[in-house]
Amino acid sequence: MTPIRLFSLLLATALMSASAFVHADDNDFCKYQRPVINAKDLDHPKFKRSGDLVLKGGAKIAVYTFSMETPADPPDNYDTFVPGERKLDLRIKPELAAKLDAYTFQMGYFLVPKGWKPLMASEAADGGFYILFAPDMSGKSYASINNTGPCAGCAYTDASLYFKSAREEAQNDEFLYCKAPDDIRLVKLNANQIAYSVKEPHGNPVDGLATYYEEMSDNTVNFYDVQVSLPVAQHKLASVLLNQFVIPQKKKHK
Repeated sequence: MTPIRLFSLLLATALMSASAFVHADDNDFCKYQRPVINAKDLDHPKFKRSGDLVLKGGAKIAVYTFSMETPADPPDNYDTFVPGERKLDLRIKPELAAKLDAYTFQMGYFLVPKGWKPLMASEAADGGFYILFAPDMSGKSYASINNTGPCAGCAYTDASLYFKSAREEAQNDEFLYCKAPDDIRLVKLNANQIAYSVKEPHGNPVDGLATYYEEMSDNTVNFYDVQVSLPVAQHKLASVLLNQFVIPQKKKHK
């Protein structure tokens, strides 16, 4: 797949969820859509085993160095994300840690169930990216992340599904935007993050974490959306995969 601007990729291949780019009055497009995995769309991301990741408390997880195709010349150019410090300030029970692998990527480490592979990955010229992990081609279980990079319009549009302020920015600047449909349950975790869940009648439930920064330190806007779909019996594991992206909150002193 030739890497192109991220929003075009998502629209063309219908890979993303309800955060895909839509008109507010077109409710069908605002509904969650399970990723469609087609062999012809696979990017064949490169990865290899590169040691272990040590978690808080001492548990270890196998690390795989991950490379992603980039929109640069010459063709088949890849960015390789070499792990820095092989430690993660996250405590996971040993019995759960034993069920996980870790992949390096732009934001650090992405934890997935053991044996899962990166099936799709694309990086836009402006730094936005999309990665899809899954155990097979069925699409029943998966983990994904969509990061808009510094593209403000992309962030406003994607975040509009979850954040009122992003929806208002999208409307004011005449970008496409979305209103949260009734079938998505939203829970605000902090000023920048909203957890959500979607129950599907024909598949595993989906748990997600949406993160939106209206203004970062470099004056850019950013949004990223992490989704995990696992059987109900593996809900604890789904929570572990999302917890790695929860922003730590400072403790209030009495």
